[in-house]
Amino acid sequence: MAKHAHAKIRAERDKPNGQRRIPMLKDLYGNLLQELPLKCKVDDCKDDLWRYYDQLTNTRRLLGTSQDVAKLEAQEAEELEKDVEHMAKLKYMKSVEIYYQDRRRALKKYDEKARDMLRRENVRPTPRIERRAMEQLDTFSMPPREDSAWRR
Repeated sequence: MAKHAHAKIRAERDKPNGQRRIPMLKDLYGNLLQELPLKCKVDDCKDDLWRYYDQLTNTRRLLGTSQDVAKLEAQEAEELEKDVEHMAKLKYMKSVEIYYQDRRRALKKYDEKARDMLRRENVRPTPRIERRAMEQLDTFSMPPREDSAWRR
């Protein structure tokens, strides 16, 4: 971008009425060059958020998935898309950094919520009959011996 700006300004110097346009070009390209670090920061944050989202989602998928978790995943992807678009519209570096940190914390909470949902679905409540049988088995500390009288 800077090379392009310098080339345009040099080209204007050679034109007959270019001296009037040079300050305007410097101002125009100066503003664009000042916004360049902010755009780079936004792009880096956006890429990092998507990479973090993919990492969390892929590691959680190894644990399993369900319909509720899939809905939550789709909802979170939509929210992330909207938040990334909003972050691109921010004007200051500090606000981009704060928004990025908040969104990263929100992704961590999303991962915890999805893992909790999977844990709840994988825990099967013990039916009443099984529970009573287990309680009865716990009362016998040692297996009963077979008496010779009992076998007859």
